[in-house]
Amino acid sequence: SRLVSSFNMKWQVEICGKLTWTRTDCYNGITSMRVINENTVAPKQRQAAAAVWRRCNKDGQLDPVCLQQDFVTKLTSKIDAELERHRECANQHADDLGACLGIYGLDQPKLYSMMEDNLFVYRSMYSEHLSHWLKVYQPDSVLVIASEHMKEASDMKDTMMRFARFLGLADSGAKVHDELIFKASPASTDGHVHENGRTYIAEA
Repeated sequence: SRLVSSFNMKWQVEICGKLTWTRTDCYNGITSMRVINENTVAPKQRQAAAAVWRRCNKDGQLDPVCLQQDFVTKLTSKIDAELERHRECANQHADDLGACLGIYGLDQPKLYSMMEDNLFVYRSMYSEHLSHWLKVYQPDSVLVIASEHMKEASDMKDTMMRFARFLGLADSGAKVHDELIFKASPASTDGHVHENGRTYIAEA
């Protein structure tokens, strides 16, 4: 699910540009080249969005069946290419997959670009990433929580209390502002947690 979720965000940005952060059904907001131009975030993104528009435009809307095919084709292509790199690393008996994939030593923009564009499987291998942290910290110094618990209203308060106790902070009382847990972030349009705008956390 992490793999598909990671690719889905990249795919939506490619098609929707800035609309990705203002509506969950951003592809329904793409109704013309003018909308694409107004929401462009980069030249390459505009080119990709225009290509999808030319291929999937049906009476001024992006056709869902065409979009589904676009998603599956692009995801499959990315995963096949990355798995081939993983197989090459396995054949080399690489001790460190990240080093074999070439992510170490990159400056932040290049690292971000590689992780966002080409390493969807690697990003989803949580045990691989945790193993590096466990070389530095003892297991009882690491808290792992599924992101779903930060998005479901019924779990969020208990999860934040777990965070507080883990850090040695108060989990109740005058210093705890529960209302911030349920406050929508600036990027949200429906009153719920939004992946790309959690600046409200700093308000505490």
